[in-house]
Amino acid sequence: MNHLEQQLLKNLSQLSLLIIEDDKFVEQKIRLEVSNIFKSIYFASNGQDACLLFEEKKPDLIISNVKLTILDGLNFMKKIRAINKHVQVAVFYSYIDVKELLKMVEYNIQKVVSKPVSIRKFNQILSTFSSNHAQRQVYKLAPSWKYQFGEPLIEGPSKSFLLTKKESDFMTLFFINNKAVSYIDMKNTLWNNREISSNAIRLFIRDVRKKLPPNILRNIPGVGYRIVL
Repeated sequence: MNHLEQQLLKNLSQLSLLIIEDDKFVEQKIRLEVSNIFKSIYFASNGQDACLLFEEKKPDLIISNVKLTILDGLNFMKKIRAINKHVQVAVFYSYIDVKELLKMVEYNIQKVVSKPVSIRKFNQILSTFSSNHAQRQVYKLAPSWKYQFGEPLIEGPSKSFLLTKKESDFMTLFFINNKAVSYIDMKNTLWNNREISSNAIRLFIRDVRKKLPPNILRNIPGVGYRIVL
């Protein structure tokens, strides 16, 4: 896990995970890999127990085999999606499971990984989960003010503000790394590395501030801008 980025781990630490695995060796391997990453981890060895755990614990993420006992993988996915259409799901499959896999993917699976299970493949799943979570994350900018990461919209207490492409990219820069946005970042990302006058930046910031809560967007002299939550 050392090579996973710090932000990825931070995202995952807020989430709970349900793992469905009937192979004790693989289960133990996964336990060792995720023991200190998630807020909560639940294990089930068959589809029926997994459904009961899902209804009780309401995990944010699911990792499962395609082949499940008692309740098969397809019907497990049907039940899960009837309860929650947004929970992220990843599945492991072998070549003999392809037909069943093709039926399951109709139920919105975020990641499909072939067996055998390896640390590299498992980390790919975690990276996908973390990225998707970040993209759906909603930030409270101030009381009654909300911004959903990656969306060109800021919701205020009495109206919503549509962001331009540059404004949306500007907001994304703040929250993708949770740090200040430098003038260099702005030039490279918002103006495609073209020369831009300080007056153009000033006018751009003026327009952005009109769509944000008062005093939230602060200037760092000589550096750039930051959002204070």
